Amino acid sequence: MTVAMPSSLPAPFLPSSVEEKISFQDLNSMLDKFNISKTSHEAAEMKNTILNCADPPIQGENKHCAASLEAVVETAMKMLQTRHVSVVASALPSVGLLHQDYMVRARHQLGSSRFVACHIKPFPFALYLCHSTSHSQAYVVQLQGSSRDDTKIDMVAMCHRDTRNWSPSHPAFKALGEHPGGSAICHFQPYADLLLIEKMMG
Repeated sequence: MTVAMPSSLPAPFLPSSVEEKISFQDLNSMLDKFNISKTSHEAAEMKNTILNCADPPIQGENKHCAASLEAVVETAMKMLQTRHVSVVASALPSVGLLHQDYMVRARHQLGSSRFVACHIKPFPFALYLCHSTSHSQAYVVQLQGSSRDDTKIDMVAMCHRDTRNWSPSHPAFKALGEHPGGSAICHFQPYADLLLIEKMMG
């Protein structure tokens, strides 16, 4: 398959003591605090992130936005109803995933089907939209570039088998020529996204 993912330098997490005092709904105050122009592209991205966080979850989904590492872990523990969680992420090189053909060398299904996916969103500091959905499965897929000397890269991949409640305008449907309730939708977890899974004990 042909894959490409740009390099990324994620924004730093805020300490939980600072994150708790921030009102994410007050965009103008946030722009002033970080000295960001109200007419800038960054301001538009921040507004979109706030709207995404405020959107109600679709049927069968739990979602929450978190802006500290502690909040991300606590969100996952609450959604999974356990304190035993582990974190998995795609092992991308610092230059990103170069645009070329890749061979799938191995595929490993993660043992638990209970997980929370946390996607980093555009913001001046690390802000994750975390959600859990039913009828999904996670994998670690090993890719190798078309050049023989290319290093093998482990990517986290998600497959959503039930898309009946997704918006018909979802980008995945446009890219794959699919529709709600059609074939399973699978995608890689990009740079800095996190997958928190229920840790199997014993």
